Amino acid sequence: MSDFDILSKEYNFFTQTLGQVVYEETLNFLPHSTQLALDAGCGGGLLSLKLADHVDHVIGLDLSGSMIALAKEHQIQMGKKNIHFLKADLENLPFLRETFDFVVSKATLHHTRLEVTLPGLRQLVRPGGRMVVFDQITSTPHLDKYPIWHMIRSLKKATSILRSHGFRTMWRILSFQLSPQWIRHVCKHKLLTGDSFENIYSRFLPGCRFKRYPWRMIAFWEAPVISK
Repeated sequence: MSDFDILSKEYNFFTQTLGQVVYEETLNFLPHSTQLALDAGCGGGLLSLKLADHVDHVIGLDLSGSMIALAKEHQIQMGKKNIHFLKADLENLPFLRETFDFVVSKATLHHTRLEVTLPGLRQLVRPGGRMVVFDQITSTPHLDKYPIWHMIRSLKKATSILRSHGFRTMWRILSFQLSPQWIRHVCKHKLLTGDSFENIYSRFLPGCRFKRYPWRMIAFWEAPVISK
Protein backbone atom coordinates (compact mmCIF):
# COMPACT_ATOMS: atom_id res chain seq x y z
CA MET A 1 0.00 0.00 0.00
CA SER A 2 1.21 3.51 -0.86
CA ASP A 3 1.42 6.07 1.97
CA PHE A 4 -0.84 8.25 -0.15
CA ASP A 5 -3.69 5.75 0.10
CA ILE A 6 -4.03 7.09 3.66
CA LEU A 7 -2.93 10.68 3.05
CA SER A 8 -4.67 11.26 -0.30
CA LYS A 9 -7.47 13.65 0.71
CA GLU A 10 -5.42 16.10 2.76
CA TYR A 11 -2.39 15.84 0.47
CA ASN A 12 -4.64 16.69 -2.46
CA PHE A 13 -5.91 19.79 -0.60
CA PHE A 14 -2.32 20.77 0.20
CA THR A 15 -1.15 20.49 -3.43
CA GLN A 16 -4.29 22.12 -4.77
CA THR A 17 -3.63 25.11 -2.51
CA LEU A 18 0.15 25.47 -2.76
CA GLY A 19 1.39 23.28 -5.60
CA GLN A 20 0.21 25.10 -8.72
CA VAL A 21 3.46 26.99 -9.28
CA VAL A 22 4.71 24.33 -11.72
CA TYR A 23 1.90 24.68 -14.24
CA GLU A 24 3.24 27.61 -16.24
CA GLU A 25 6.73 26.15 -16.61
CA THR A 26 5.27 22.81 -17.68
CA LEU A 27 3.00 24.31 -20.31
CA ASN A 28 5.78 26.54 -21.65
CA PHE A 29 7.90 23.43 -22.36
CA LEU A 30 5.21 21.52 -24.26
CA PRO A 31 6.18 20.54 -27.81
CA HIS A 32 4.05 22.01 -30.58
CA SER A 33 1.03 19.86 -31.48
CA THR A 34 1.41 17.44 -28.56
CA GLN A 35 -0.84 14.45 -29.19
CA LEU A 36 -0.11 12.26 -26.17
CA ALA A 37 1.30 13.29 -22.77
CA LEU A 38 2.13 11.28 -19.64
CA ASP A 39 1.82 12.67 -16.12
CA ALA A 40 4.04 10.26 -14.18
CA GLY A 41 3.00 10.33 -10.54
CA CYS A 42 -0.18 12.29 -11.19
CA GLY A 43 -1.54 12.27 -7.63
CA GLY A 44 -4.99 13.85 -7.60
CA GLY A 45 -4.69 14.71 -11.29
CA LEU A 46 -4.43 18.50 -11.01
CA LEU A 47 -1.54 18.82 -13.47
CA SER A 48 -3.10 16.25 -15.82
CA LEU A 49 -6.27 18.36 -15.92
CA LYS A 50 -4.26 21.44 -16.85
CA LEU A 51 -2.42 19.54 -19.58
CA ALA A 52 -5.72 18.32 -21.00
CA ASP A 53 -6.51 21.88 -22.13
CA HIS A 54 -3.39 21.95 -24.31
CA VAL A 55 -2.83 18.41 -25.66
CA ASP A 56 -4.95 15.86 -27.48
CA HIS A 57 -4.82 13.19 -24.79
CA VAL A 58 -3.27 12.76 -21.33
CA ILE A 59 -2.50 9.61 -19.35
CA GLY A 60 -2.08 10.10 -15.59
CA LEU A 61 -0.21 7.38 -13.74
CA ASP A 62 0.06 6.84 -9.99
CA LEU A 63 0.84 4.01 -7.58
CA SER A 64 -1.88 5.05 -5.11
CA GLY A 65 -5.38 3.78 -5.85
CA SER A 66 -6.83 6.47 -3.59
CA MET A 67 -5.08 9.19 -5.56
CA ILE A 68 -6.32 7.73 -8.84
CA ALA A 69 -9.86 7.70 -7.44
CA LEU A 70 -9.52 11.39 -6.51
CA ALA A 71 -8.15 12.20 -9.95
CA LYS A 72 -11.15 10.53 -11.59
CA GLU A 73 -13.50 12.51 -9.35
CA HIS A 74 -11.83 15.76 -10.43
CA GLN A 75 -12.04 14.67 -14.06
CA ILE A 76 -15.79 14.11 -13.78
CA GLN A 77 -16.31 17.42 -11.97
CA MET A 78 -14.45 19.31 -14.72
CA GLY A 79 -15.92 17.35 -17.61
CA LYS A 80 -12.55 16.49 -19.17
CA LYS A 81 -12.88 13.48 -21.47
CA ASN A 82 -9.38 13.39 -22.97
CA ILE A 83 -7.65 11.97 -19.86
CA HIS A 84 -7.17 8.38 -18.75
CA PHE A 85 -6.01 7.72 -15.19
CA LEU A 86 -4.20 4.46 -14.49
CA LYS A 87 -2.85 2.81 -11.33
CA ALA A 88 0.69 1.59 -12.08
CA ASP A 89 4.25 1.54 -10.77
CA LEU A 90 6.77 3.98 -12.26
CA GLU A 91 9.45 1.33 -11.85
CA ASN A 92 7.46 -1.05 -14.06
CA LEU A 93 5.94 1.15 -16.75
CA PRO A 94 3.17 -0.46 -18.85
CA PHE A 95 3.96 1.33 -22.13
CA LEU A 96 5.97 0.69 -25.29
CA ARG A 97 9.05 2.71 -26.18
CA GLU A 98 8.55 6.11 -27.80
CA THR A 99 4.85 6.27 -26.92
CA PHE A 100 4.63 9.89 -25.75
CA ASP A 101 5.32 13.34 -27.16
CA PHE A 102 5.65 14.73 -23.64
CA VAL A 103 6.39 13.28 -20.20
CA VAL A 104 6.15 15.23 -16.95
CA SER A 105 6.72 14.20 -13.34
CA LYS A 106 6.13 16.41 -10.32
CA ALA A 107 7.39 15.73 -6.77
CA THR A 108 7.40 11.98 -7.32
CA LEU A 109 10.69 10.51 -8.49
CA HIS A 110 12.44 10.92 -5.14
CA HIS A 111 10.19 8.06 -3.98
CA THR A 112 11.72 5.78 -6.63
CA ARG A 113 15.02 4.27 -7.72
CA LEU A 114 16.22 6.88 -10.20
CA GLU A 115 18.47 4.39 -11.95
CA VAL A 116 15.25 2.57 -12.91
CA THR A 117 12.68 5.33 -13.38
CA LEU A 118 14.72 7.88 -15.32
CA PRO A 119 15.82 5.48 -18.09
CA GLY A 120 12.33 4.00 -18.12
CA LEU A 121 10.64 7.37 -18.60
CA ARG A 122 13.28 8.57 -21.06
CA GLN A 123 12.66 5.68 -23.43
CA LEU A 124 8.94 6.53 -23.55
CA VAL A 125 9.65 9.89 -25.23
CA ARG A 126 9.48 10.00 -29.00
CA PRO A 127 12.39 11.58 -30.92
CA GLY A 128 11.93 15.33 -30.72
CA GLY A 129 9.59 14.94 -27.76
CA ARG A 130 10.23 16.47 -24.36
CA MET A 131 10.40 15.51 -20.71
CA VAL A 132 10.32 17.74 -17.64
CA VAL A 133 10.85 16.63 -14.05
CA PHE A 134 10.09 18.76 -10.99
CA ASP A 135 11.28 17.40 -7.68
CA GLN A 136 12.15 18.47 -4.18
CA ILE A 137 15.74 18.94 -3.09
CA THR A 138 17.34 19.48 0.30
CA SER A 139 20.11 21.59 1.75
CA THR A 140 19.93 19.74 5.09
CA PRO A 141 20.21 16.00 4.35
CA HIS A 142 21.67 15.37 7.82
CA LEU A 143 18.47 16.72 9.46
CA ASP A 144 15.79 15.31 7.17
CA LYS A 145 15.36 12.05 9.08
CA TYR A 146 14.33 13.82 12.30
CA PRO A 147 10.58 14.50 12.92
CA ILE A 148 11.26 17.65 14.91
CA TRP A 149 13.03 19.22 11.93
CA HIS A 150 9.97 18.81 9.70
CA MET A 151 7.70 20.14 12.43
CA ILE A 152 9.83 23.27 12.83
CA ARG A 153 9.85 23.87 9.06
CA SER A 154 6.07 23.53 8.85
CA LEU A 155 5.55 25.96 11.73
CA LYS A 156 7.89 28.50 10.12
CA LYS A 157 5.88 28.38 6.87
CA ALA A 158 2.52 28.73 8.60
CA THR A 159 2.67 32.54 8.78
CA SER A 160 3.04 32.98 5.03
CA ILE A 161 0.16 30.55 4.40
CA LEU A 162 -1.95 32.51 6.88
CA ARG A 163 -1.24 35.78 5.04
CA SER A 164 -1.98 34.35 1.59
CA HIS A 165 -4.85 31.94 2.31
CA GLY A 166 -6.39 32.82 5.67
CA PHE A 167 -6.63 31.10 9.03
CA ARG A 168 -8.87 28.17 8.12
CA THR A 169 -6.69 27.03 5.21
CA MET A 170 -3.50 27.57 7.20
CA TRP A 171 -4.86 25.49 10.08
CA ARG A 172 -5.93 22.64 7.80
CA ILE A 173 -2.55 22.50 6.04
CA LEU A 174 -0.61 22.79 9.30
CA SER A 175 -2.68 20.01 10.88
CA PHE A 176 -1.89 17.83 7.89
CA GLN A 177 1.84 18.61 7.94
CA LEU A 178 2.08 17.91 11.67
CA SER A 179 0.08 14.68 11.53
CA PRO A 180 1.99 11.52 12.55
CA GLN A 181 1.26 9.89 9.17
CA TRP A 182 2.77 12.79 7.19
CA ILE A 183 5.75 13.18 9.51
CA ARG A 184 6.55 9.47 9.14
CA HIS A 185 6.24 9.83 5.39
CA VAL A 186 8.57 12.81 4.98
CA CYS A 187 11.16 11.29 7.31
CA LYS A 188 11.46 8.44 4.79
CA HIS A 189 12.24 10.82 1.92
CA LYS A 190 15.65 10.47 0.35
CA LEU A 191 15.99 13.91 -1.16
CA LEU A 192 18.98 14.90 -3.23
CA THR A 193 20.97 18.07 -2.79
CA GLY A 194 20.90 20.41 -5.76
CA ASP A 195 24.37 19.36 -6.92
CA SER A 196 23.54 15.67 -6.63
CA PHE A 197 20.34 16.24 -8.57
CA GLU A 198 22.27 17.83 -11.43
CA ASN A 199 24.87 15.06 -11.47
CA ILE A 200 22.38 12.19 -11.51
CA TYR A 201 19.93 13.73 -13.97
CA SER A 202 22.75 14.73 -16.33
CA ARG A 203 23.85 11.09 -16.37
CA PHE A 204 20.43 9.68 -17.26
CA LEU A 205 19.12 12.61 -19.33
CA PRO A 206 22.19 13.75 -21.31
CA GLY A 207 22.02 17.36 -22.41
CA CYS A 208 19.21 18.33 -20.03
CA ARG A 209 19.15 21.81 -18.57
CA PHE A 210 18.21 22.81 -15.05
CA LYS A 211 16.39 25.46 -13.10
CA ARG A 212 17.14 25.59 -9.39
CA TYR A 213 15.03 27.01 -6.58
CA PRO A 214 15.71 26.91 -2.82
CA TRP A 215 13.60 23.78 -2.28
CA ARG A 216 13.11 22.22 -5.71
CA MET A 217 14.78 21.56 -9.04
CA ILE A 218 13.49 21.27 -12.58
CA ALA A 219 15.16 19.22 -15.31
CA PHE A 220 14.20 19.95 -18.93
CA TRP A 221 15.15 17.36 -21.56
CA GLU A 222 14.49 16.97 -25.28
CA ALA A 223 14.80 13.59 -26.96
CA PRO A 224 17.29 13.68 -29.85
CA VAL A 225 15.92 13.50 -33.36
CA ILE A 226 17.54 10.61 -35.21
CA SER A 227 18.99 11.71 -38.55
CA LYS A 228 18.26 9.45 -41.50
